[in-house]
Amino acid sequence: MTWTLLRPVYHGACPNCGGPAAADRLSRGLPCSQCISDDELSGLPSSYYELVEFIGRKLSEKNRLRGYWYLYSSVATLKEFESFFQKATGSSLWSAQRTWAKRLLQDESLAIVAPTGVGKTTLLSTYALYRASHGARVYYLLPTENLAMQIENKLKRLAAASGVEARIVSYYSGLSKKRREESLSAIEAGNYDVLVTTTGFLSRRWDMLESTRFDVVLVDDVDAILRNSKNIDKLLMLLGFDEEAIAIAYTLLKKKIAASIAKVSGHIKRYEQLLHEIEDLETKLSLKLLEKTPGQLVIASATGRAYGLKPKLFRELLGFDIGRVYDYTRSIANFYLVDGNPVEKIVDIVQRMGPGGLVFVAKRYGKDVARQIAERLNQAGIRAGLALAGRRVLDRFAMGEYDILVGVASYYGVIVRGIDMPHRILYTLFVGVPSQAMSADKALLSPFRIVRAAVELGIEGSEELARKLSKTSPGEQTALRIALSSGEQLEGRLAELLSELTEARRKVLRRLYEVLEPGSSLVVGGILYKHDGSEIIAIMPDAATYVQASGRASRMLGSIMTHGVSIIIESEEELIKLLSQRLRRYLDNVEFNKLDWNHVEEELEKARISRSKRVGRKVNIETCLIVVESPTKAKTIASFFGKPVRRRIGSIIVYETTFFNHLSGKIHVATITASAGHLYDLSIDGEGIHGVEVVDGEVRPVYKPIKRCLSCGHQFSSSSSMCPRCGSSNIVSKHDIVEALRQLASEAEVVYIATDPDVEGEKIAYDIKLFLQPYARGIKRIELHEITRSELMRALASPRDIDIRLAYAQIVRRIEDRWIGFGLSQHLWRVFGKHWLGAGRVQTPVLGWIIKRYEEWRANIGYNVYVKISEGPLLKLHYEDSSLARSIAREIETYGLKIIDVEETVTEISPPPPYTTESLIYDASRLMGYSAQKTMRIAQELFEAGLITYHRTDSTHVSGLGQSIAREYLASKENLNDFQPRSWGPQGHHEAIRPTKPIDGETLRKLIALGELRVPITMRESHYRLYDLIFRRFIASQARPARLVRRRIVLGSNESKLLAELEVYVAALEEGFHRYYPMPRVYPALADLRRGDVIGVERVVVKRGSTIYLYSHGDVVSLMKERGLGRPSTYAKIIDALNRHGYIIESKYRKRLIPTKLGIEVYEYLEANYNELVSEERTRKLNEEIEAIASGRISPLAVINELYNELEHLLEEPIILKPVKEMHAGHEV
Repeated sequence: MTWTLLRPVYHGACPNCGGPAAADRLSRGLPCSQCISDDELSGLPSSYYELVEFIGRKLSEKNRLRGYWYLYSSVATLKEFESFFQKATGSSLWSAQRTWAKRLLQDESLAIVAPTGVGKTTLLSTYALYRASHGARVYYLLPTENLAMQIENKLKRLAAASGVEARIVSYYSGLSKKRREESLSAIEAGNYDVLVTTTGFLSRRWDMLESTRFDVVLVDDVDAILRNSKNIDKLLMLLGFDEEAIAIAYTLLKKKIAASIAKVSGHIKRYEQLLHEIEDLETKLSLKLLEKTPGQLVIASATGRAYGLKPKLFRELLGFDIGRVYDYTRSIANFYLVDGNPVEKIVDIVQRMGPGGLVFVAKRYGKDVARQIAERLNQAGIRAGLALAGRRVLDRFAMGEYDILVGVASYYGVIVRGIDMPHRILYTLFVGVPSQAMSADKALLSPFRIVRAAVELGIEGSEELARKLSKTSPGEQTALRIALSSGEQLEGRLAELLSELTEARRKVLRRLYEVLEPGSSLVVGGILYKHDGSEIIAIMPDAATYVQASGRASRMLGSIMTHGVSIIIESEEELIKLLSQRLRRYLDNVEFNKLDWNHVEEELEKARISRSKRVGRKVNIETCLIVVESPTKAKTIASFFGKPVRRRIGSIIVYETTFFNHLSGKIHVATITASAGHLYDLSIDGEGIHGVEVVDGEVRPVYKPIKRCLSCGHQFSSSSSMCPRCGSSNIVSKHDIVEALRQLASEAEVVYIATDPDVEGEKIAYDIKLFLQPYARGIKRIELHEITRSELMRALASPRDIDIRLAYAQIVRRIEDRWIGFGLSQHLWRVFGKHWLGAGRVQTPVLGWIIKRYEEWRANIGYNVYVKISEGPLLKLHYEDSSLARSIAREIETYGLKIIDVEETVTEISPPPPYTTESLIYDASRLMGYSAQKTMRIAQELFEAGLITYHRTDSTHVSGLGQSIAREYLASKENLNDFQPRSWGPQGHHEAIRPTKPIDGETLRKLIALGELRVPITMRESHYRLYDLIFRRFIASQARPARLVRRRIVLGSNESKLLAELEVYVAALEEGFHRYYPMPRVYPALADLRRGDVIGVERVVVKRGSTIYLYSHGDVVSLMKERGLGRPSTYAKIIDALNRHGYIIESKYRKRLIPTKLGIEVYEYLEANYNELVSEERTRKLNEEIEAIASGRISPLAVINELYNELEHLLEEPIILKPVKEMHAGHEV
């Protein structure tokens, strides 16, 4: 049969009726043909918004407008708001403003994450008036009187321009007495549409507001709210939550934390009791929230430090978390000067720098020093203002009355976060590194700090303690930290660990007092400990405050990022080094240069030009949605830029952050979430042939949302809401994720799909694109070959379109699996009466290999004599006769092994290439006994944690970046002479499996244990072992060859009867790569043996065995690679499927694969009846054809036609099952 069109159909995907929609319709952003026919599509607009309006009108005219109403109405509302905005401001919405406007207009509470200067204030002021014009009551909260006055004036200007007659009332102390009285009277009477005050008014005049309910509350700076937890309660009450609802939510928060601690600390009964209490509280809270609809809360800054529990009420009641996203968008030249008296030096530096600077005094010096510096500057003729509180000093600086401002380097400081004057501020000066100082006793209440200090101070047992801590989960670490601070008791393993940490802490404090004299200091564990004469103080550089404070000199000015200069004057040089180390966690390529005035003057001139001539880094702002496959990966990426804002949409967690991409010149206002793998699969409901309809010259694969049974874990793709396996209705559907992604896509300017960089990942990306196309303005594909910040930047700077050829290749592979694999499986169910059996083209030949190997093993069974040579390898001798084997064993045990002959040569061995999927599985199986499935699971987690590159690859290629990682590592070990870079073949789609950082396994363990490196997974011993194997193999691949001494030793019995020939390496003349990857093993003890010598043995064992080894997981995967069956992404799945169907088992100790009686029966049945379908040759040919589809050399329909012809044979009746030979049992393997 011949077909002309491959047309996938997705059930539940129509954006209007929710019914089936064809891929060709979805790809154009259209509803299904039942909702709007092809005849009605003439004159289709190309613009996204015009297209939505066109479709909406057509559906409305035909009275068919259903689910599309959401898009249609939101576009209409946005259009109305844009018109209002244009009228009020005289300009159009920017990209970011449009994205936020969409969310605002949905009445959603949110935190806006973006740098200063992108139009947040203008948007929110206009939105306030827009809502007021529609009858809403709006409260605008500002942190300072100056800002309150600015917003009041702005609102009045916008109201006049837009023709809105809104009652705008403001209150701040700068008003005249009469105005203040009038405002208070209006507030008390409720005679206003928009109220503008400071957060101070909220605290002091709460009695005037507590009975008022606002439809919208706009908060300009969340820190002003977070600093006073009572303000959070007040804010929530203004939105309509009563005290009871807030109390329930707060209790719920405390119970959740208590439950988490109880679980990890082993209090199981307490944990179960808390779960019941949490369930009751959630029910009560849900009922309370149904009583009334709360108002909308909009936070215009999300860079606050949300300490304590109260800020988490926003998540429980409004659906979003306050994050801590730092503004990294900057162009700063960093300098430092080490001086014993930084206070004395500052006047000279300011005189050389000129006007336009901010001076930040480290908190450890205090406000008095800030006052002293301001006085000295004024005495020197420099107009300096002291900025410790209030806004008036900032206004005077803005007006040119001051040349310099002096304040304290505190995260909440007036000039750290509350000033944005790109025209005025050219540079920042720091008197001391911004830092936090506390007693050593208080600083050492963190498990990581304790262990790191103990290790660096050489406290006995600290290395082992670090190893234990490195294997704890984040929840266990939190429980330990709380227990250290509060004295709470833990149970089991955690109780032992807590005891060891407490003792280590005591020893660290004692050691610090032993080594530090008054006035001296010491860096331990990334902290500077200083003896101030009475106690030891811990000083920790505050990287976040430095980023925020120094960033005042580099701001957005239109679309240009201004340039700035920063100078730190510090008496303790070690603090500058520590600050630099911490900054590297957040900023790429951060560098501190020693103060050089020529260099400083060049950078100052650049700063002036960037302002006067608007010459500098041009920055575009882009709002985007980034969709990855796994939630862990989403969390890893979001954490690159601080603590992201977090919200939940349906069942998915969504992260929001902002970052600057130096490669593309864009500020990405990013939303990051995960699809959790495939969203749809071929239907099991009986459409067509196993979910593929073949009609009217078309092949129509029918896809339905994947559902999972929460009772038995079974996954299925069906319209049914009942599990086909256990009958439970406790079901979750991936359609919920599709709906959440559609909502997110409608908010963003562009969607970046970052599913895994392979054929399967491309099919997931293709599906996501189809689902989101009606909702998204633009969709692009990006590939992340490692989960690192630099790779994310590279990918976003070079997006591409979905490769339809790869998607089609996966569609054909899935059709083949259903038609042939599922078809064969159904035959097996009928013949064997077991509904868990399965078959497939690759599974069947692989099962045949395992059976054949087993038969060879059985055919060569005899008796093995295992001889462990003293300080040498294990020797195996095989004999068919039991008595002869035991006789030889006794002789060897008594007399040892005599050397009959020795030959020695020196050989140069080249290093092995870095790992591919196949070679990694092979070595992990051979060296560590890991199954293929376990190896791939651990590798997946290491990849998602950002520790290794993509792990499903058949390439050995190493990029220039990879080579630089090897160079950096070898240089750190002072072994740069070993470095011999290799690319290992041409560049392909993937690299080899390699580490993403120059960190070996032991260092990784230490960094995680000491808290210097945070990963989003719980690192177990298996993670460290596999990572170390990958790392050592990679470093070896970039090292020079080794020169080893090889010996051929002929061994005999006491009477010189020849027994065996042994080939071993006994010395390394030049270690080369062997230093890092000691394969083959060297046995130095055998280096000096001569002819006639006798080798001692440690033990001799006789066991029933074979000359043939049964296959391991690694052996089978190597065969698949060699014979062209399977792919890196399916190697482990194939072996797992054979195990799951009951066709093979694994030997207990040596992890060898053994076929079961059922496996042999199934294989012989398939071979007898369907050999042409499951033969190795046909399977390999089909794999080649599918690869040809992926490269565009063959049409997918041509291959589907072949499959259909095979299917016709499969539908014929099978011949009678042949009898299967009995299994032989009792052999040891």
